[in-house]
Amino acid sequence: MLLARTDRTVTRIAEETGFCDASHLIRVFRETEGTTPDLWRQNRVPLAQDAP
Repeated sequence: MLLARTDRTVTRIAEETGFCDASHLIRVFRETEGTTPDLWRQNRVPLAQDAP
């Protein structure tokens, strides 16, 4: 949700969600989603509920 609905950096999201650093978040995200958080953010199609 933080990636989809905010413009926070991956580093800030990692800090706010308890990861030891951004690299750890990126590694876990890639294992789960098959892409990096930045690429996921760039390529996702916004849902209606994501509209401001």
